[in-house]
Amino acid sequence: MDSILISERWQAILNGFTEFIVAKGLKSTTRQDLIACMSEFILFAHKNNIEFPNQCSSKILLSYFQYVTSRPIGKSNDVIQGSTPNHHVYALRVFFGWLFNSGAISFNPIVDLKFPKYFSSKVEAISVSSIQKLFCACETDLDRILLSIFYGCGLRRSEAQSLLLTDVDCLIWKVIVRKGKFSKRREVPIGKNLHKHFINYVASYHQASYMANDKTPFLIDENKIPIDGNKAYQIIKHIATKANLNHEEINLHLLRHSIATHLLLNGMQIDLVRKFLGHNSVDTTQHYLNGMGNHWKWNQRNHLHRSNKFFKHDRT
Repeated sequence: MDSILISERWQAILNGFTEFIVAKGLKSTTRQDLIACMSEFILFAHKNNIEFPNQCSSKILLSYFQYVTSRPIGKSNDVIQGSTPNHHVYALRVFFGWLFNSGAISFNPIVDLKFPKYFSSKVEAISVSSIQKLFCACETDLDRILLSIFYGCGLRRSEAQSLLLTDVDCLIWKVIVRKGKFSKRREVPIGKNLHKHFINYVASYHQASYMANDKTPFLIDENKIPIDGNKAYQIIKHIATKANLNHEEINLHLLRHSIATHLLLNGMQIDLVRKFLGHNSVDTTQHYLNGMGNHWKWNQRNHLHRSNKFFKHDRT
């Protein structure tokens, strides 16, 4: 955002917010997203003659959300797509939470506000038979553990990348996600059919270091180099190619979508699937499960659909 277009006061606040999110240690992409969203909000506030954060009422925030979801993108007539409006809501919550906790404002105008949830385009789960083909195509213990983590445990890319050796408990069979999305901690059970993959991987790649209480990354290659999200993605693509599956469609997040669908089809209640995935809202889980499209309205929500008819899933 061009700082010339806003007041020095708002620019100073934006600079302070930037320092705050950098200090929190958020991923660079998350920081960039937060700054971009709040830059747009501050420009909106400035154009509406709002010069102080304490002038931002709940009404103003709702007005801004309506503006975000209806404004054209660039010079086109298209409006914002996918889950982007949710990013703006998240940025507002972080921003006003920071202002309130630092004492800059005496009331947080967004704390009790609810906004419609928007979702990205529909994603179809891959079939159980395709998952079996992926496992059969694995050649190394690393291949199998990556499928076990991203599909079997349903971890996000960032969660798997930050997983430590001590976060995987092969005695009571659970994976501890210390800092998931929104810094939430959760424990993910390791299914019995995955036990052998974890045992073999630890024996082959970590050996005697397993019992050490250190900061060793869990996902490492044969040279003890940590496996990041990009490397894991490349390996999964390679496995899909060997399995004669459409590797262009298969990615880490699709594996997470797929385990959610398969769990529900096997009878797990939707709220338990929500906890397994680490979602705050059942709305998000419902989107994972039945591929609801964009612009989900609040009066169209139905949290408790469990019938298989809502899922396009090949169980052959």
